[in-house]
Amino acid sequence: MPASTLSRHFGRDVGRPLKPYLTHRLVEEASRRLVLFREPIGRIARNLQFNNERYFSRFIKKHTGRAPKSNCLHIGAPNLTAGPSRDRV
Repeated sequence: MPASTLSRHFGRDVGRPLKPYLTHRLVEEASRRLVLFREPIGRIARNLQFNNERYFSRFIKKHTGRAPKSNCLHIGAPNLTAGPSRDRV
């Protein structure tokens, strides 16, 4: 299935575009691992399929407003620019 078809069907069925949904899920999982398991940032980056720790850190900061290390200090839902979660999965 072409990516555009998948994205269109996902948006129609879930009510949210695919890319913001995936971004939200990545940030949510990274925050969960940082807060609950205190995993090293490099390990989280690798496990979430980021090419390097620096890119992962920039990605998290862009979408939460905080560096990954400071997310450890803020327990609760990350401050996402994509809005609140409307997961129906």
